Amino acid sequence: MKNKLAMIAGIAVFLLSLSGFAGEYKSIDLGFFLEQGKKLWETSPDEFLTEERKPSFKWQSRTKKNSARYPAFSNSPEMKFMGMKVWEAVISFKKDKLSHFDVSLYNRGDAGQIPRDEYQEKIKNVEEKITEWAGNKGVKYKKVKVAGADIYCEAWVKDATAMVLKWSYSGKRKSFKAEYIGLDIGKLDPKNDPR
Repeated sequence: MKNKLAMIAGIAVFLLSLSGFAGEYKSIDLGFFLEQGKKLWETSPDEFLTEERKPSFKWQSRTKKNSARYPAFSNSPEMKFMGMKVWEAVISFKKDKLSHFDVSLYNRGDAGQIPRDEYQEKIKNVEEKITEWAGNKGVKYKKVKVAGADIYCEAWVKDATAMVLKWSYSGKRKSFKAEYIGLDIGKLDPKNDPR
């Protein structure tokens, strides 16, 4: 009996090690990239996907290193951005350099429906953190309505980085539905300043 239990425990440990058990990996906060300033946009795919980040990201192509997605696996370690939970992230590269981040801080499909007050608090929290990072208030775009949903955007620029916060919801009071909160982060193109 003891031998069977030891054998089962050994097999379980082996299977967990093969699956990339998330418990052995640290949570990653993508916000640390922003501290690199202009050097951020010189990051190569291999510099980005370090051993520490491999359990979290997976290349979207088997032959090209132009886009990596989080979560890579169902048991990927938790990820944050400036301390906020990340539900999904796609990191893109052009000409062997980092070019763009898409970061989902909330989407109803993954996170489930949340009350209006909680949704508005999340947006306020994101705005405050980005404003603190940028050292200036964001520039808000005019609201757009698409398929019954209100879409809002706010943009910040710091050094060589442009960041656009996008969020959407539909309905009013009792019929309110939070849709998403996301960030588009890219290298600033002075000809296409998002502000």
